[in-house]
Amino acid sequence: QIDMDVERTLRANILFRPPYGPGQRAMFHTLRTLSLVDKELGYCQGMSTIAAILLLYFPGDTAYVMMRNLLAQPGFRGLFLPGFPGLLEAFHVQEEILSTFHPRLHAHLKRIDLVTMMYATRWYCTLYAGGCLAFPTVLRIWDVMMLKGPDALIGTAVALLLYHEQALLSSSFEEALTLLNGMMSRVKEETLLSLIHKTMEDKRMSSVMTRAHQSWREKQVVPE
Repeated sequence: QIDMDVERTLRANILFRPPYGPGQRAMFHTLRTLSLVDKELGYCQGMSTIAAILLLYFPGDTAYVMMRNLLAQPGFRGLFLPGFPGLLEAFHVQEEILSTFHPRLHAHLKRIDLVTMMYATRWYCTLYAGGCLAFPTVLRIWDVMMLKGPDALIGTAVALLLYHEQALLSSSFEEALTLLNGMMSRVKEETLLSLIHKTMEDKRMSSVMTRAHQSWREKQVVPE
């Protein structure tokens, strides 16, 4: 699986374009080493994109250490563990925020049967680097993520939905899915970053996010 993903990750970038070139070899070694050292985590699709982003700016050994440290944090690690517990938790928190603060949009998405998993899995599992946004915008989101932690992924998901709110409110299932799964290269970076900042700095939203995390984790506890 690692071989297959390495061959198709960020192929538009000159570093990863040559088959079995230095970039692809560095990506393979980073992912292979991580999967051998961290057997609980292993390898999961989406990790290759994260490794590729790091390798654009750091040598292989540094990129490996950074990726290992990143995926040691529970909020990021859970996105890739077997069963994807962190991903399911992120979906739950995102739903709680939407239903509390943006009930009209939340109700419309439910009415057209658009489930969060259908469009947001790629967002979370590639940390937004999976081709849905322009590369400079992705780097800005990573800046926020490194500063604020994994909850920035949820804040970004909410911000993206709000950015497209008017289009989504008048869309069918197919139209909404195409929009959210497509390459949103026309997204105005500063507008999106402003929405992310507003989401992350809103104390009421932060409180709902904390409670939603807690309620989800309580549900996962198996009674003795």
